[in-house]
Amino acid sequence: MNAEMARQITELRHKGLGYKSIAIVVGTSRENVRYYCKTHSLAGDVEQIKANRNQGYCFGSVN
Repeated sequence: MNAEMARQITELRHKGLGYKSIAIVVGTSRENVRYYCKTHSLAGDVEQIKANRNQGYCFGSVN
């Protein structure tokens, strides 16, 4: 996975997309998306992720 894919995954997850939808858009497997999200605090309930992002609690940015 490259930096652009990681950026896209983070952006799409913050918009509320699920793993399968993100995988299709980015062009990788659902499991790659799930693993990335899990290791970057983007896993779990999409609504909670969106709420956390709005409150500044999401640490899923790409360095």
